[in-house]
Amino acid sequence: MDDVDSAISNEDENLQFTYYAWTAIPEKVWTLAHLIHLNVSFNRIDSLPDRLGNLSLLRSFNCSCNQIKNIPKTVGSLTELTKFRANGNRIKKLPEEISNCSNLEEVYLNENDIRCLPASIACCRKLRVLQVKANNLFYLPNSLSLLKGSMKDIDVSGNADLNMLHDSVQSNTDVIIFILDLHYKHNQVIEEIERARKDLLHFMDYSKKKMDTCHEQINKTKLDKKKLEMERQSIRNFLFMQTIFGKIRRAMTKGYGVFIGIFGISSKASEVNVEDVYEIG
Repeated sequence: MDDVDSAISNEDENLQFTYYAWTAIPEKVWTLAHLIHLNVSFNRIDSLPDRLGNLSLLRSFNCSCNQIKNIPKTVGSLTELTKFRANGNRIKKLPEEISNCSNLEEVYLNENDIRCLPASIACCRKLRVLQVKANNLFYLPNSLSLLKGSMKDIDVSGNADLNMLHDSVQSNTDVIIFILDLHYKHNQVIEEIERARKDLLHFMDYSKKKMDTCHEQINKTKLDKKKLEMERQSIRNFLFMQTIFGKIRRAMTKGYGVFIGIFGISSKASEVNVEDVYEIG
């Protein structure tokens, strides 16, 4: 602890605490916002706290040969970090937030328990060294192929379950990038096909709804036409009856009598037609 206090008082930017048998990094270390390099390898540290993100100026961090199981999400706050060493731990995965380490150039994660890497690591566009030897990898993200312009060294040898790469090429950067690029492009084609399929289904569903709407409108139009025809027939009947009563009135007015008028109308009722209806109207 005296060494930590001394480092704080001297405002040392480069701290190395190796072989201290620490099980946890002293709290005071996380207050050293001026730190540029921190080496806590070869201890017994089993975890890293979220306060790791306080060291925003950190450029290199070495926590190799400890018993660390997880890297906190706050590692994404280390935007100046260029080199990260965590060999010989028990790390199971990297957080997605590693993508925020935009200046990251070298990552060493050999001899851990990592099964897969986050696809977001491809956002570290300056990454040129990635070593994940002797882990439990079964898959590499195809997005790593996007780093073919900067990547110089990928080594994933010693991962028995990594079936997508033959043992003989697991340390061959060019071949690894080539294979991942093929997978990436293949997946892009599959995604394009899937998008086109969804668009087609959407269009077909839209077309069906439009056709159903058209059928409803046609049926409604037919019904309206039928109703209109019935109304026209009712008008014809009404006007026809009006014609009959008109003839009766005229006959009675001329003095022929009700019976003669009715007889006269009944004998001529067959003469009333649609034209008479419209003339009277």
